[in-house]
Amino acid sequence: MANILISDDHPLTLMGTKTYIESLGHHICELCSNGINAYNMIRQRKPDIAVLDINMPGMNGIEILEKLHNEPVPTRVILLTMHNEISIFHRAKALGVKGCA
Repeated sequence: MANILISDDHPLTLMGTKTYIESLGHHICELCSNGINAYNMIRQRKPDIAVLDINMPGMNGIEILEKLHNEPVPTRVILLTMHNEISIFHRAKALGVKGCA
């Protein structure tokens, strides 16, 4: 069972993702509605996985991934997005993203 942080500024998506991940038997250690809070909680709590929306107020998912890329944080990042731009995927992949959905 993984400890997972979820961050999304849309409450319906945030709670839907939480419900789905919990139904798979994982533990949600933190819910965040903006990127700054998500980044700070990742650094503080060091969850196994962070599921991040790409577009959030304060700091987006790519910006969080960029900051974490150069820090000794063991958290694996999965990005949630409605974007289908290949450049976003390539940038995320270069920064070590573990998945995009």
